[in-house]
Amino acid sequence: MSDAVPMDLMIADLQISAISDSELEEAFHRVLIEHKDAVASIHQSMKDADAAYRKYLEPGFEPIEEEAKKDRANLNKAEKNISEKFASLKTAYERPLERIEMNIKEIRNAIKGASGVVDSKVKAYEEAQKSKKYGEILAYFESKKFDLVTLEQISNSTWLNKGAKMKDIREQIDAAIDRIYRDIEVLVKMVTEKRKRKGLCDPLLTKPVPSSTAKVRQNEKACESFF
Repeated sequence: MSDAVPMDLMIADLQISAISDSELEEAFHRVLIEHKDAVASIHQSMKDADAAYRKYLEPGFEPIEEEAKKDRANLNKAEKNISEKFASLKTAYERPLERIEMNIKEIRNAIKGASGVVDSKVKAYEEAQKSKKYGEILAYFESKKFDLVTLEQISNSTWLNKGAKMKDIREQIDAAIDRIYRDIEVLVKMVTEKRKRKGLCDPLLTKPVPSSTAKVRQNEKACESFF
C-alpha cells in the first residue's frame, strides 16, 4: 500500500485489513509448529552446552587442547543455534501481522496528514489575524500625523501577539510620540540657550525667522556652523 493518502478522503472510509478465521487458524498453526520445533532445538542446544563445559568444573580436570577446541566449537554452535531459532520464532509470530501492519501504517499516515492540515490552517489563520491587527495599528499610527519616526521605529514585537490589546497598543503609541516631543523640547531648550550665549541664530522652533532674505541666510549659516 502507498504511504500517500489523498487528504480529501474521509479517514473513517479507510478499510482495516480483514483476516478470516481460517487464515488466522492457519497462521497460528504455523506459529505453533515453529514454536515447538524452535523450543526443542533450543533445549537440545542447552544440553549440548552443558555437556561441553560441565567437566571443566570438576576438581582436578586437565583439559586437552584438541578436546577443548571441540568443546568451545560446540558451545559456539549451541549459542548460534539458539539465536537463529529465536529469530525464526520471532518471524513466525510477526508474519500474521505483516498485512495489517501496512494497513495500520496507512491509516496512521492519513491521521498524521490530517494533523498537518489542521496545523497549516491554524497558522494561516494566525497570520491573517496578525496582518489584520498590524493594519489597525498602522491606521492608528498614521492618524496621529506624526512623521518624525516610522511605526517600525517605535513598535514592540509583542504587539502582534494574541494577548496584546489594541487599547494598550494605542496607549503605547501615544506615549512614544509624547516622549519624542518631550525629547525635542529638551533639545530645543538646550540649543536655544547655547545659541543665545553665542548669538549665532534665532532659537529653532521658538521664534519666527526674520523675513529678510539676507537675515535668513545669515541665520542658516550660523545654525549650520553650530551643528
